[in-house]
Amino acid sequence: MKKKIVIISGFIIIFVSTVLIYNLGGFRNQELVKMNFIKENLSETPLPSLFSQNVKDILLENSLDGITQVLYTAITDNDNQVYSYIRIDNSYYDLGQVSYTATYLEDYFLHPTDIAGESTIYKWSELHGANYTLSKYITIKNGIPYLIRSIDGHTFEQDIDNNGNIETVASHGTAVETIIYEWDIANKSISFANLNHGLNSPSVVFLDEKNLFEAAIQNSKGKYKSVLYKYDEGMLYSIK
Repeated sequence: MKKKIVIISGFIIIFVSTVLIYNLGGFRNQELVKMNFIKENLSETPLPSLFSQNVKDILLENSLDGITQVLYTAITDNDNQVYSYIRIDNSYYDLGQVSYTATYLEDYFLHPTDIAGESTIYKWSELHGANYTLSKYITIKNGIPYLIRSIDGHTFEQDIDNNGNIETVASHGTAVETIIYEWDIANKSISFANLNHGLNSPSVVFLDEKNLFEAAIQNSKGKYKSVLYKYDEGMLYSIK
């Protein structure tokens, strides 16, 4: 009986050891890539006041949080490009041109984001070409709007590493270039890393519904294959 127990115990130890070695080996073989983040100060530039309204036609209006935004075409513009301004209390502020075409107008309304805990950061998007999108972020202090950052590309705000903080992911270009932005509103700074540079990839696509990045990676034979990566605390690791 004792001999049987010893044999069974031995098999259990061997099995557990094999599982541990396999798991650790898999972790060691998993590709880990550290991102090179660059830190910059956020700006705090007051939006320009609008003293004369060059309005030909008002296209659409929207109000939230005491801010009224107007989308319009300009008298001095014959191309029907879309411009915008906001009104806070009795003051008007110019957002400038937000689109070169009067379609999908709701896309150009500013809306609140979750990138700051205590204060609200608002964002609006601009379309300046078929593949050129720009996102702008403002904060409002004492009724005055301040531009804190402009980011090129289609932008997503979400917690990509599930640590409770909201990041911004921006992608642009036909061969997609993707950048992660980490906000530090309290210290008025922002850090960003280019995933294409970090992965040495010509194209990195953010799969926002899965919180994953799909990169074209060149193998030893010079051929490209699609590899999925997960982001976590400044690192990308491949999903096998």
